[in-house]
Order: sequence, then structure tokens, then C-alpha cells
Amino acid sequence: MSTTSTSFGPVGVEEVTELRALGIRIMGSEDLSFPAEVLEVWLGRNPEIIQVVRARDRIAGYAVILPLAAETVDQVMRRALRPRQIPPGAILAYEPGVEGALYVAEMAIDQELAERSIGAAVLVRHWMRFFAAKIELGFRPTGLWCVVGLSRKGTEFSRRLGFTEIHIEGVSDPEWAAMRLSLGDESPLFHKVGPAAPPAGQPARSDS
Repeated sequence: MSTTSTSFGPVGVEEVTELRALGIRIMGSEDLSFPAEVLEVWLGRNPEIIQVVRARDRIAGYAVILPLAAETVDQVMRRALRPRQIPPGAILAYEPGVEGALYVAEMAIDQELAERSIGAAVLVRHWMRFFAAKIELGFRPTGLWCVVGLSRKGTEFSRRLGFTEIHIEGVSDPEWAAMRLSLGDESPLFHKVGPAAPPAGQPARSDS
């Protein structure tokens, strides 16, 4: 039995270079990962949009989830707005009274660092705990949207997390699918996320 120390929390601006290097390595191309300058400007608008799982003092996985107005997400899903062109001013704050549609812009897991306890599902569950805490404070998320590659692995994993494929009128792409995850009762993750995750700097112990 092995024990791995992990923590979950927001990324620091000083960690963007490490995060981007991981994204490029996992995705196989600089063009598929957001430029560092885009991420840094977004973080200046909302420092909580990038949350990471750390293992052995390194970033083992991350997700970039942007709270946006429904109209902005609609533009992105319809390909009228490229994700990297989302203006900083369009990013909302996770504050009481704010209602936002959540766009999953990027997610990556370092499989060399990640063990069974640090997979993509764990990263998503950490995000769900984060949203649950924000909802308690009055933030109102309307759901999560993302675009995934039409591979068996990608679509099956998305469906296991509770995402359902949606049809975007006027948009047809043989390689990509639009997906949505409700944050209501039908989500298999939202109400089954387990105990709250420790803040960054306070590791949890995970046995596998």
C-alpha cells in the first residue's frame, strides 16, 4: 500500500509557467494549451479560475474553469468566439449574488505523477467541493459546459462524470462534441463529493 500526499487549491501566477509546460506535454502541442500571457491576464481578473492538484510538491493536474455570462458561453460553444480570445472583462467573480455559466476551458492530468488517487475524476470532485462552498456563500452557477474530443475515452469519461452531449444548432464537427453538466440533483458528483478538500498547504493523505 502506498501513501501519497496531495493538496488542492488555486494556482499562483508564479506557477503558470510550470502549469503551461504540463499542458503542452500532455496535449502534445503549444497550440492546444492556453498561452501563459492569456492565463496570467485571466488570473488578474479572477485568481480562482485555475485550481490545481499538487503531489510531491509539483502540479499533478489542473482545470481552468471560467465563470461567464450565458451569452459568452453560447458564443464560445457556437465557435463565434475562440476560447483564448475571451476578454478578461467577461470573466465573472465567484461572489454572492453572481450568476454564471461555467466553461471548462482546459484540463490536464500528469499521469507520471498521478496515482490512482489523483486522476481526473478526483480533480473534478475537488472542483465540485469548491463550487459547493461558493454556492453556500451565494454564488449561483447554472451548469458546466465544455467541448471534448470525440474519442471513446473522452466521451465515456465525460458521461461518467454526468456530462451529457448537447446539440448546438448550426455547429457540426466530426471531431468534437459539446457537453453540459448540470449542478442540480441529477449530477452524480455534486451531491457525492465526500468531505471538504483541504486548502493548499494542508495536505490530505490518500491511501491506494
